Order: sequence, then C-alpha cells, then structure tokens
Amino acid sequence: MDGETKKYLFPADGRNVEAVKEAFSLLLKLCRESEASINATLLIPVKDTFKRSVPVEALGEKLAEALLKQERLKLPEGKSLILKTERTFHESWTSDVILALYPTPKMLNQIDNAKKSPAVIVVPWRMKDIEEWKRTWNPIIPRVPRTTCCPGPKDKRE
Repeated sequence: MDGETKKYLFPADGRNVEAVKEAFSLLLKLCRESEASINATLLIPVKDTFKRSVPVEALGEKLAEALLKQERLKLPEGKSLILKTERTFHESWTSDVILALYPTPKMLNQIDNAKKSPAVIVVPWRMKDIEEWKRTWNPIIPRVPRTTCCPGPKDKRE
C-alpha cells in the first residue's frame, strides 16, 4: 500500500450476500498483498444483529461464532481478522484493513479518521446511508468499468 487509505465500495441495498462475499474476498486479497504487520478488522454496528444477518451467511456460522467470541481468525500469510463494533472500535489505534458492514454515520466518521489503515471497504445496508461518504471519497467500486464518456478527475473505477 502507498500510505494513502484506499477506499472501496460494494454497492448494496438490503440483503445482498454476494456483495458481502465479494467484500470479504477483497479484504483477503488486500491482506495478502500488504505488509506482514497488517491484519483485518470487521466493523459492524452492533453484535446482536450480526448473529442473524447476511455476514453469517457469507462467512459461515462457525467463523461468525468465533468472531462473536472475540477470537482472532487466522487468515492466509499469518494475518488475522477480528470483529469490532461501533462502540469498541478505536480508529486511531488501527493499522488494519477495515471492512465496514452496514456502517452508521458514526462508523463512517470513525473509518474516515483511521488514517493508518491502508484500505477501507464499505458495504452499506442502504445506498442512501452512505451517499455523502461516497461523494466525499469517490471510492473504488470493484467490477464497475470506467466510463469513457466523461470521467471526472477523481474517477477511480477498476
């Protein structure tokens, strides 16, 4: 990573297991490609809703339960994944790749302040909840081709 926090967005409205799976795949890829000291944080609003939600379906019950018990999940290349909530996440402490699922406005502010993080991945519950964040950061939207018609100076599509 080049020192700048890269921002990614997987557009979703409501229950979208595929968007969550794709976001996890990107998380794993970014961790594999990063420095040895970089791990991953899964950031969610609250634990209670996590138990019966799309991330459990995307990750599997066994992995989700381990995260809920505050266990660090081992990832490839000796990296790890930990679960944090809006209340337990301290943005200034992390140099992890962050995957924010269904972020609240407070969570979006927290990840904006996570300056040491090499990358942030956002999967909203509703697109309208993250419109301001999207306008501010113009995140990379994987699998959305660049438009040939009028790309803006900050167009970062892959």
